[in-house]
Amino acid sequence: MISSRSKNALKVLIYLSEKDKEEYISLKEISDINNISLKYLEQIMPKLVRAKFVDAKLGKSGGYRLLKNANDIKVWDIFLLYDEDVYVVTELKENDSKANLGKTMKMWEEFFKKEKEYFSNISIKDLSEEEYVLDFVI
Repeated sequence: MISSRSKNALKVLIYLSEKDKEEYISLKEISDINNISLKYLEQIMPKLVRAKFVDAKLGKSGGYRLLKNANDIKVWDIFLLYDEDVYVVTELKENDSKANLGKTMKMWEEFFKKEKEYFSNISIKDLSEEEYVLDFVI
């Protein structure tokens, strides 16, 4: 399942991608525009900074700005950042457990491959230009 942190991180990245690349956007503005609480954003933003997707600046004129090109940030990258378990079935991530899936293993492997391929081909730039629905469950 895709977490609300991933979905909200995508909203933040889309918003920042639509702003001037040199301008730092305050956490309050990001919160207000995207309807995400400040407290929740304070949990989301450090991972985006550590992953070098965004840059942070402290102080009166501080805030956040997109560090990477929006076309280079893929949805799959964000899922991997926030969702420790992007696997539909946990056995796929542990090779010695794959036998537990029996005859369904190939189906789950194919599903995972298609899911990864799909989300690896959607960038933040794509999302800012299209009407994608982000409130979904896989």
